[in-house]
Amino acid sequence: DNWDVVIAKGDSKEITDFLGKGLKATVRSFHTDSNDLYIRIGGKNNRVLDPGLLDSGEMFDKEQMLNEKNANRKEGQKLSKDLTARDYLKYRNNPILIVFPIQLNTAASDNEIKALGGDPEKAKIKIEAEKEELYSLFKDIPLMAFAVAFPAKESDRKFVYKANQVKIKELTEGFDFGLDDDENEEGEDDND
Repeated sequence: DNWDVVIAKGDSKEITDFLGKGLKATVRSFHTDSNDLYIRIGGKNNRVLDPGLLDSGEMFDKEQMLNEKNANRKEGQKLSKDLTARDYLKYRNNPILIVFPIQLNTAASDNEIKALGGDPEKAKIKIEAEKEELYSLFKDIPLMAFAVAFPAKESDRKFVYKANQVKIKELTEGFDFGLDDDENEEGEDDND
């Protein structure tokens, strides 16, 4: 029925034109492998979502949510200081679509520098030059990322969501999603 739609804004230095509005884009790291025909944005899990955005469109008592989370924690589990995406989804009533204008961060990470080996300063220069070259391909094209999240509530009410299977196949042909069963720091499945 009702969806909440959010356009995320970030802390980029550049202003992105999005639907006639000037927005500061969300800055995200990216990487690619030499055989890839795509770039991966958002670290090892390829995520751009900031869990705090899941409170958009609804009124949450975050202190109460955190208290309930800590009251229901497993024996021996540390007190949580923050809410995760999973926590917000327990309380959401509406699905949410989040649109992220993206600015690529071309800085070399410590892990990338270590992986390349050799002189760290030369590795940093090489990695950042390669990233700048990739970034230049997208400089005049507004990059967008999308996140979709659904409430994690049991209900007799069923919803049907459709996806364009032809387009999905076209976009993912030859794509290794790199999905695995990572667990987050709380030992929960990491599928937020």
